[in-house]
Amino acid sequence: MSLKNKYLDIKYNYMDYLVLIKSGIFYRAYYDDARILSNIMDYQVIDNRCGFPQTSLDKVIDKLNEVHINYYVIDGTKKKFINNKYNKYKDIIKNQKNNDEEINKLLLELKNKMYKDSNFINKVKDLINNGK
Repeated sequence: MSLKNKYLDIKYNYMDYLVLIKSGIFYRAYYDDARILSNIMDYQVIDNRCGFPQTSLDKVIDKLNEVHINYYVIDGTKKKFINNKYNKYKDIIKNQKNNDEEINKLLLELKNKMYKDSNFINKVKDLINNGK
């Protein structure tokens, strides 16, 4: 069974937990869990996964405890908070993703308008500078 399949099997039973699975000397999180971990720890998400070395596990768990996020580490360690903030962070990453999509649309629109109107860039600069 692949790591992702093992992760998905466990995640099915722990939907509001951040699930960490060990892979060699690293721990990995996938999908929304990866984005939440990235948001909290400033780790990079690549191909819907986020990882860190096993030597950082205590630091990650301390941070998850601090922000009250349920977690389940495949080694059997789990923690459940009465005031679990997992869904709060899931909403944060969803909003960030939506904002990123909107920003990308706006950038494309701005780029197209700049090609059509050479003065458009000056208008945008004025708008930004006057908006401060």
